[in-house]
Amino acid sequence: MTRNQRRKVRIKEQIPIAQLLCDLGYRVRPDAAYREQQFPCDLHGDGQDDKPSARVYPNNNAWYCVSVIEPVLTSGGWKPLGQLNPGFSVLDGSNVWCPLVANVPKGQRQVVRLETIEGYSAILTPDHEVFLPDGRFLPVAFLKPGDRVALMIPSEPSFSDVTDLPFSVEDLNALQRGRKLALPAHWSQELGEAMGFIFGDGWIRRNPNFHEIRITSCVDDADDARTIFRYLQKITNSRGSERFRTDQVTCNGRVYNQRQVVWGVYSRGLRVFFSRLGLDKALPCNERRIPSSIWGAPETAIRGFLRGIFATDGSVTQSKGRESVRVKLYSVSRGFLWDVQLLLLQFGIRSRVYAQTPGRSLRYLQITSCQGVELFRDRIGIANRRKQNRLNCHVTKIAGCQKPFATIKDITPWGSADVGDLVMPSDPSFSVGGIRVHNCFAESVHRDAIRTVRDKLGLTFTQALKWLEEKYGLPPMPFEDTDYQQRPSLVQKISQEIDPAKTYEDDRARFSVMLDNVTHERVMDLEDVASFWEALDKLTYLLSQGAIDESTARKALLKIRVHLREAWQEALSAGPVC
Repeated sequence: MTRNQRRKVRIKEQIPIAQLLCDLGYRVRPDAAYREQQFPCDLHGDGQDDKPSARVYPNNNAWYCVSVIEPVLTSGGWKPLGQLNPGFSVLDGSNVWCPLVANVPKGQRQVVRLETIEGYSAILTPDHEVFLPDGRFLPVAFLKPGDRVALMIPSEPSFSDVTDLPFSVEDLNALQRGRKLALPAHWSQELGEAMGFIFGDGWIRRNPNFHEIRITSCVDDADDARTIFRYLQKITNSRGSERFRTDQVTCNGRVYNQRQVVWGVYSRGLRVFFSRLGLDKALPCNERRIPSSIWGAPETAIRGFLRGIFATDGSVTQSKGRESVRVKLYSVSRGFLWDVQLLLLQFGIRSRVYAQTPGRSLRYLQITSCQGVELFRDRIGIANRRKQNRLNCHVTKIAGCQKPFATIKDITPWGSADVGDLVMPSDPSFSVGGIRVHNCFAESVHRDAIRTVRDKLGLTFTQALKWLEEKYGLPPMPFEDTDYQQRPSLVQKISQEIDPAKTYEDDRARFSVMLDNVTHERVMDLEDVASFWEALDKLTYLLSQGAIDESTARKALLKIRVHLREAWQEALSAGPVC
């Protein structure tokens, strides 16, 4: 270990980063509950600081935060910010899945809701910064309706790898009324499609004495829905029922005769099974959200659920004379469409939620680009052959690459909420509800006293060592014999040949660093070192006055470096200068 390396170790051991930050003017509140290099500190102020430590957290009211219930995109799906722990892989602004460093709660704060025209939204404090499409970031309070904010779309979709259902089915598969059920214990695309069909065009009867699951379909699509019916029969060992319905109904002011097929499966165990998955349909239609279990499901199950709901409540249309198609999903529940929008974004697909049209109660979600429709076709698809065939006719138009964005619709006060923020390892951002929000604690490595001083005061490594030693009264580190046996790298640098790609100014800057190291190491006699500095100054002066050209100056500098190498080697053999 060289002398400078021993000086570095001593400083790390004897100068705590918290003490240094205090001396640099930061308010630090050390807390024994935090691990090493983790303590509150008003480090960032306006968020534009140089981030001296990835493990130093703010302790002021200006720290901006996000509501803990807001969904954050992780490699395991969308999860509320308050449930994330260090180690979770979170998508950052550079489109990389990075392990989370920390989740820092900050109690209750006044928050606002940023809502975009497309439907993406986020609940955060007014001073929290949001990224713009051009890479800049501004506090939410500085934005207004019509401004654009950046979206985060994963180029490589990631999903939970847990295939087990979140509960046991052994009690449900027990003997019931003379037969055993075969309810699955693992996620599958078939199960996801069944949930999608029941959610879209089915219902669950919760009569204590009559347990029934039903799905419906128009006659044209009966074969596709019958596939789901057969699946429900298989897992319940039930015969079920099928009937044709032709009664009159009224929808959106229109009266027409139904041409529907209705299937029913009767099983208490099946009803409880779907209830545990969050699919009980107990809420009014306009308040329904996607089943809670879908958020943590693997890719196959989420794909199946989307295939099912687009098969029942979706449409695929193609205008006359156009090669591209439009994919829409209809619902009276805006919250449900927002949920589907996030699931599509998890696959890398952008969409927009449209408001109700006059005279109609339905809202709809539409995939907004030709590339998005192509991704939907290739990564998801529709569990309806008629719609899938139309989707297969889609032709993507070649268009320019544009950074994803959404347009602000409104920013409204949202009362008080529990808030917190994430500490990311590299890029200073993460996705909240699809929107890229800033994280002022991004840092790829731990900071220490030496690195902090170098960045804050603009010092070199050797200067930072000296500054810290003088600041905290550390005595000079003595030289040891091994210090001179481990410096071949400097001798090699001194004897390097001229690089034709460089200039004299490059050579002079590098040689100055070498001389500076030689000076601080105190191996050579001071007069000898001064003579090399004088030779460098004279050579630079002659070049600046035009007395010699650059080529001559570079060759002369090479000779000076050779002399320095010889003097350095001689000094090493003689030992340190007292």
